[in-house]
Amino acid sequence: MNKMNQSKVTVIVVAYNAEGMKNIFKQCLDSALNLKYDNYEVIVVNNGSTDKTREILEDYEKELKIINLKRIMDLLARVI
Repeated sequence: MNKMNQSKVTVIVVAYNAEGMKNIFKQCLDSALNLKYDNYEVIVVNNGSTDKTREILEDYEKELKIINLKRIMDLLARVI
């Protein structure tokens, strides 16, 4: 099936202070970028990390979309 016939899929990865598990985080991103599906995008939401997560993501900025936010977990916890 070619890209035109496939529904577009968005893979969203939420990250917060992923530096401590850098290898696993990078494996996650690499896996998301190597799906056996043609019509997809990968978005990483950096949820206000205070470590070097943002620097890790810079290595991937040409391959995926990065959204850097202030920490929103407290807000989400109140909504859920």
